[in-house]
Amino acid sequence: MLTKIKFFQKDTTKKDIVLGILLVLGLIWLNTFIHQNSFSDTYGDFYFLKNFAITALCTGFFFFLKELVFDFEIFGDDTRACVAGTAVTGILMMLALLLEMGTDYVSIYTQKEIVLGTFIIHKKYVYGVWTIVWFPLHIDKIFARMRQERFRFQSILYGCISIIGLTLEGILLFRPMANIWLIDLVVFNSATLILAVWKYAINDARLRKGEIVAAVLSYVIFSVYLLLLQCNNWGKEFSTFMCGENWNEIKAVIREVVAHASFWGTSGYLRNSASVHSWLLNWNKPILQLLYYGGWISVIVVLLAMVCLLCVLVKMLGIKNGRIHKNWLLYATATVMFFNDVVSGTLYAFGFPCPVGLPFLRETGFTDWMAFALIVFCALENLQIQKNKCPDSAFVLAETLLGKQDSYQIFDEFDEPYREELWYDEVTIIGSGCEISCDAYWCELEGREFCVFKPQDFRIREKRFILEFVEDRWILPDDPENKMKQEICQCYAKVNVLRCMDEEMEDRDEEFDDEDSEFF
Repeated sequence: MLTKIKFFQKDTTKKDIVLGILLVLGLIWLNTFIHQNSFSDTYGDFYFLKNFAITALCTGFFFFLKELVFDFEIFGDDTRACVAGTAVTGILMMLALLLEMGTDYVSIYTQKEIVLGTFIIHKKYVYGVWTIVWFPLHIDKIFARMRQERFRFQSILYGCISIIGLTLEGILLFRPMANIWLIDLVVFNSATLILAVWKYAINDARLRKGEIVAAVLSYVIFSVYLLLLQCNNWGKEFSTFMCGENWNEIKAVIREVVAHASFWGTSGYLRNSASVHSWLLNWNKPILQLLYYGGWISVIVVLLAMVCLLCVLVKMLGIKNGRIHKNWLLYATATVMFFNDVVSGTLYAFGFPCPVGLPFLRETGFTDWMAFALIVFCALENLQIQKNKCPDSAFVLAETLLGKQDSYQIFDEFDEPYREELWYDEVTIIGSGCEISCDAYWCELEGREFCVFKPQDFRIREKRFILEFVEDRWILPDDPENKMKQEICQCYAKVNVLRCMDEEMEDRDEEFDDEDSEFF
């Protein structure tokens, strides 16, 4: 299991976020250098950095918009709603097919661009959004609903229909793309499904692990079979299937550069080779261009930086929090994309026919920037989750903030003495020469009434303290062994679940049993 590997048990830290950002900025600088020196087009000093910032801001906007669209259950809260959504999408795609067949100003399926009248966008810009955002979000919702419905046969059936529908939609949409795009689509979709099974199903006692493995393998086989039906250049050499007809020419250039590159700096042979200059001009092959400009040492440094970045991304992902992190599946798929691209991009750079660019060193890095921004958001959420899982560190003695008194005066928002047991209140506490505005959370243990107070002042808002309500008086709790404090901390953590955390699924009403009987 992933969580049993020591490296994956480590907490996310702020240092990981800073190191990840620095590594990405370094790769962006390197990409700028390569394009300024190897391309005839003019690239400004901040061209890629500016695009990265814009993409990160747009991703942040989506990140908060997603909370409104998906977290408030606009699409329903059960697997039946998931099937209904799949049916609606299927109807819309059939309508788009009819429009494409009957008009000249709509194209969704047959070209590498999406054409809607005068609006044209290349599908490579949609590809990243689909694979690391749209598909994972829907798979996450489907599995969450199946778990909520206790993996009944009906919910599993509905979930499978929705998953197959999503898979078919992706293949139809990206059918005109080169074979490598379709292969990566299968890889990412399969990885997303496997991660969803790990998060939601593998530890569920109602399901047998053998059946789970069989279901995942069935999906992978189904996806590969669909891939065989859609790819081009069948019956030809593997290199032609992957890269097209000119692979032999590309491979010859790769061999020439690799064979004559020096360990440090530009070799005399490459500097004087007209054919190498001709190929490397306006050709986005960063490893070959690094071999030309800096020699093998520069390539080794960049590949080590890539490995370091992958390790940092895994720590930022927070695998130990994966099962309680609400949007973890989306972030995990983005991390899988980076692993896939680093491995495939490195192999391609040294002559293996899998045309994938290295992350942050592509001519268009929209998907890389979006994926990294999402993982940064993931890391920030992990910091909150880790703090929520260890509430003891946030709790301090009340007298450290209020001063020590026999009792304290607390007033509600109407300036009345506070004694009503409302679940959530805003109150003002009068201490020794101070007033603190707080949010109050009640807790009853062993017949005693306590209240956890969360200060609103930004200077101390991370702290929590406890007071006990006895005979209409607010006093310091009598808890010499801190047993009550530990129980109160656990209770407080359970009822104050963060928005970025999955709540524990409680047993639902008998409505599902009734629905099952109606269904059958």
